[in-house]
Formats: sequence, C-alpha cells, structure tokens
Amino acid sequence: MNEVLESDARQSGSDRVVSYFKDRILKGELKVGDRVMPERELAQHLDVGRPLLREVMKSLAMLGFLNVRQGSGTYIARVRTH
Repeated sequence: MNEVLESDARQSGSDRVVSYFKDRILKGELKVGDRVMPERELAQHLDVGRPLLREVMKSLAMLGFLNVRQGSGTYIARVRTH
C-alpha cells in the first residue's frame, strides 16, 4: 500500500513531505484550491509520523502554500513552479 519510491526513502521525512507537494504541483496533479488528502492517509502514504507531517504542513501554510481550514481540511493555496 505504501508507494514511497526508493529514492524517496533516502530523503528525510520532512523532505519527503515537501517533495510530495512539489512533485504533484509540477505534474499538475495538485492545483490551487485542491483539497489535500486527510492527514492520517498522507502520513501513511509518505511513511512519516503525523507530528512531523503536521509541522511541515504548518510551515507550508505559514509560507502561504497551503490553506488550513479548521473542520474542512487543507487546500493548495498557491502554486509556484519556478
């Protein structure tokens, strides 16, 4: 079920989270306004702990890349491809 690539396994957990968003945005799989999968699923998918995932996503939100809506979920807020 876990689809983490071997090259991703060599990255730190925080790098895996950032790479997940970067890669999907660059491939057009995630666009502004898209909802991010639930925290529990994303943590399992990336093979990282939920506390680490929360911290990285909080940092991305502070930078304006994610929009966290309490009770609604997390959404892509801004896309920068360069």
